[in-house]
Amino acid sequence: MGKKIRVKQLLESFYTIYGKKVAAHPWKFILLSILINGVLGLGLYFRLNLNNDVQYLYIPENTKSLVYRTRIDATFRDESGNNFWPHTMSHPLRYGEVIIFPKNGDNIFEDDIFENISTVVDTILNITLPGDGLSYSDVCAIRNEKCVIEGIELTNLLFKKSVQSGSIKYTSCTTLRCPNQYLTFLGDITLENGTLLSARYLKLRFNLRQNSSNELQRAKRWQDTFVKTLKKIKSDSLGIAFSSADSTDEEISNEAIIDTPFFGLCFTVLITYSNFVTGSGDCVSKRVHLSRAGFLVVPLSVLGSWGLLSWCGVLFTNVIGCTPYILLGLEINYVLIMLAQPVNYETTSNYEDRFITIFAPSSTGITMALFTHILTFGVGIWSNIPVMRHFCLYLALTLGFVFINHMTFFAACLALHEKRVSLNRHCCTCMPVESPAKLKEKGRSRCFICCCSGKEPSSSEELEGHCQTVPKTFMSRFALYLPLKTISMLLYLTYLAVSIWGATNLKYDMLDSKMISPHSYSYLYNKISFEHFDKREFVMFFIDGYVNHSDLVTHGKVSDIINILKTSKSIDDGFAVNWLNAYELYTSSSNQHNLIALNQFFEQYKEYKNDVHYSKSENDNITASRIYVRTVNLKTSEQVISLYKEMKQFNKIDILPGFAYSSVSNRIESATELQSNMLRPLITAIIALALISFIVIPQPIICLVVIWTAASIMLGTFGFLWLWGVSLTTISILYVILTTAYAIEVAVHCCFAFYYVEAIDNQSRVYSSLTRANSPIFTMIFGSILGLPFLLLVRSYVFNTIFKVAILTLSFSAAHAIFFLPMILSICGLYIKSPELPKTVESVTVLTTFTCNDRKHPIISSLFHNNESDNKSGIVNLGFQEITAL
Repeated sequence: MGKKIRVKQLLESFYTIYGKKVAAHPWKFILLSILINGVLGLGLYFRLNLNNDVQYLYIPENTKSLVYRTRIDATFRDESGNNFWPHTMSHPLRYGEVIIFPKNGDNIFEDDIFENISTVVDTILNITLPGDGLSYSDVCAIRNEKCVIEGIELTNLLFKKSVQSGSIKYTSCTTLRCPNQYLTFLGDITLENGTLLSARYLKLRFNLRQNSSNELQRAKRWQDTFVKTLKKIKSDSLGIAFSSADSTDEEISNEAIIDTPFFGLCFTVLITYSNFVTGSGDCVSKRVHLSRAGFLVVPLSVLGSWGLLSWCGVLFTNVIGCTPYILLGLEINYVLIMLAQPVNYETTSNYEDRFITIFAPSSTGITMALFTHILTFGVGIWSNIPVMRHFCLYLALTLGFVFINHMTFFAACLALHEKRVSLNRHCCTCMPVESPAKLKEKGRSRCFICCCSGKEPSSSEELEGHCQTVPKTFMSRFALYLPLKTISMLLYLTYLAVSIWGATNLKYDMLDSKMISPHSYSYLYNKISFEHFDKREFVMFFIDGYVNHSDLVTHGKVSDIINILKTSKSIDDGFAVNWLNAYELYTSSSNQHNLIALNQFFEQYKEYKNDVHYSKSENDNITASRIYVRTVNLKTSEQVISLYKEMKQFNKIDILPGFAYSSVSNRIESATELQSNMLRPLITAIIALALISFIVIPQPIICLVVIWTAASIMLGTFGFLWLWGVSLTTISILYVILTTAYAIEVAVHCCFAFYYVEAIDNQSRVYSSLTRANSPIFTMIFGSILGLPFLLLVRSYVFNTIFKVAILTLSFSAAHAIFFLPMILSICGLYIKSPELPKTVESVTVLTTFTCNDRKHPIISSLFHNNESDNKSGIVNLGFQEITAL
């Protein structure tokens, strides 16, 4: 136990020595901190590397699906500029898509409605790229030397007449050559005996080529121009909903930028509240400037850390921009904890000693908490998901800079404050002022006395305002009275049960369209597309290696693969794309089985041409091929996850060399990887808390309370997210990880203060720990919550997620600080004694009578004001100022 206690002593000794240097040269530390962070911050101006590419940031690296896609891309070329078939593309498609519907009516094929459709189509086809004047025909995906516009057949006047005459039969398609394949681009259709009578929605997809980096950039530019053009189209009869391949991701990012002012209001409220909390005292003792100095620590740290990473070329993404709010809350907590450190103003007249008394003990707990934070987020740096890696890297480094700047910039400001107070100088003018009593004697007005007088405080309590004393009194009730302890326990057990229930039901949601607010241009498109059109995906089986495709055994194995895939509930059992079966039918009629016949087959059936790769250098053997099945209508994340699991099990079956792959695999593996990447920092936080607790607090019970408190707050956040209707997404997981810092703060500071507080009995001990740590934490959390309601006004999914995650974490952290922790620590205190730490006695006042030489002698405090020996009492004064015998 002694060795563990010495860890705290060692830290306090270090901060005592360091604090003396800060107190001796405060301006040097302030200027050095500003200079270093300012120089590093220039990197944000010169080298900021902004990247919001979802396909890079949110897709895990080196996953199985990514390896599969790489192998497919290495074998088969992108044919979007020559022979484009959407089902053969392993990469996400590039396109602009529009849904047209009548504003008044149910049938798109009515004459007055249908006439306006061609106007919309012509407008889109005439879109030109700014700068080079390229039109859609210059960037479109090509098939049979024509642009591939899916659903364009439905805009033909002849087709409209066929619908009106009742000659269009709506049948399900089993192959790519189905004559009415394009009917899937009609929504909310009306049928009578299989005959198409009407449809309310018409969808058109304008596909773009991406077979080179240059073409890909053109495709992205055309998408942007497409969106801007469609926003300007107005029609009295037609409703138009539109989107592009990147619309969802861009809208999520753009909405966050639009709602930034509301997020700024949260900062304003938190800063104003912190100033109000520290605004008690007179013109000399007022500590409001210290809260402002604490606020400046965060922008300084952001400037230095983000600038340093920018100099190093590390990518920056928008989701990182919301982290300073949490960091500001943590820094204000550190400020309040330092200011809550008790000081004996009567015996500590030297401002340097007073500064050390405040700085050294409180810095130990802050170091403990911040080290845990940095270790927690530092683990995420090794994530294989780029957005997680960059998020944790920026956060861990910024927390490191917060710690450095707090111990330099803020510590120096605190030293200057104590020096000013000891010199009785005004907090604003820094001019010497007289006490209120002296000014009153001189006949000064009350207003003058209020604004221009002050004195050095006589106790720490004089500096506490109502924001600090009221929570402290309120919390002590629940900690010290048995009926309220019982209520606290019942509330906590209920909270725990609900949290576990909610956490077990929490799911990962991959439907990105839910993240778009109703104010977005793509919201209507997503809504109509989800409700009235099918969402089907192709599943490819990639046959890799030299397989004898002319062998009947191979044909049978390919058929077996298709049949096994079709046994899945997620697969449409009536549809398949099998080039080998089609080629077998072709050769049986021509009696040819050679390369010439194969080339003739592909020229006639171009839908299969992209599915075979053969090497001309080795007897024209086929080195790889692929076949396809199609999914049913996938409407929910559960269906997509089920498909992925079935594909994973299928890939374990050894029928032919190869694997099943679908574009949804990347999304599912992203979800799986992200959840494991989420657990890693959370588990690391618990482990780090355990290690540090057992090192610094040599009491297993208290250590377990520390660990359980943090885990309990995290559990509650996950559980109540589900009750609030929030599913796990990439963004929500990132902010859950971020807000775990509050759980760590509550656990560390409350239990640390409880164990090391000096008290006569258990009740005094609980009350003192409430004063030392719980009250500042509650004050900080309350201030953070106070600003969050502004986020109710936002439409951004990012800020809305921050609001929900933060409000839950902060509320549960406050509840633990108010109800659970004081209650459980008051019980633990009955069995745990505070450590006996060696210390220098500075003030002792005698309140009783000592027996010496069989006689009673009253000992008065003035006896020890001089270094003398008193023969009657038998006590030698060793330089103590006062002695208190309790």
